[in-house]
Amino acid sequence: MQWKLTATARCDGADFATGKGCSSDTRACRPHKAEEAGGREAGERHPDRLAAVGEVALGIAHEVNTPLGIIAQEVELLRVLFDAERRAGRSIPAEADESLAQILGQVQRCGEITHSMLSLAGGRPPIPQKADVADIVEGMVGLVEREAQKRGIALVRRYPACGSFGVATDPPMLRQVVLNLLENAMLAVERGGSITVCVVAEEPGFWTLRVRDSGCGIAQEHIGRVFNPFFTTRPPGQGTGLGLAICASIVHRLGGSITVGSTPGTGTEVSVCLPADVEA
Repeated sequence: MQWKLTATARCDGADFATGKGCSSDTRACRPHKAEEAGGREAGERHPDRLAAVGEVALGIAHEVNTPLGIIAQEVELLRVLFDAERRAGRSIPAEADESLAQILGQVQRCGEITHSMLSLAGGRPPIPQKADVADIVEGMVGLVEREAQKRGIALVRRYPACGSFGVATDPPMLRQVVLNLLENAMLAVERGGSITVCVVAEEPGFWTLRVRDSGCGIAQEHIGRVFNPFFTTRPPGQGTGLGLAICASIVHRLGGSITVGSTPGTGTEVSVCLPADVEA
């Protein structure tokens, strides 16, 4: 059984195991009648929830960034002092350097989290520019390709050649959406698995990006919460729970829709439907 969120965009009949189901479907950007009322209501509430959470996140991020900066400066000062002690012939345990590296690593991780929180709260309007979707998607796929190869994960490309899929959109916003979806998929897939990236033209004026993984899927009790900020089913240290919330916020600003379909034990697919001509 496949569970889906508000079905503003669907990928009916997609086969997670074989990678089929990426052909164009002119129904993909339309609400299905049985879901239209509930989907519209949920869709209207979601941006309001994001805005409210974004305001809180903005305040927290600013408050946290200041002490993080101080901690990072103190770590660098300790490193300088350690170097001076060693030059003077005094011994500094190697464990001290390892501890400083651990502290700095956690500071950087906290910084990444606050950066994500600021992205959620930012809410800047899109700046439409002429861009090639295939080129943007290929650039983001290329960023994760080396890590995918190291982990034995296959990246399956199902989109047109670069330079052949022109639209008017906000490229930085679109890049962040694509990268977030790919990073989520990478975390869900084990060695020997695959991630399929599809880009297809839909009904006139729309196009759809689909990122499908062969991971463990999402449990029924969790599927309705995947766009909630800070919600994650991953162990501590493996994700902040902000990736899909940020994607939803950006996609909303671009005038599109985003949905998730998942079959537990088989995989998950995220579909993003966007207008070919984004309004400022």
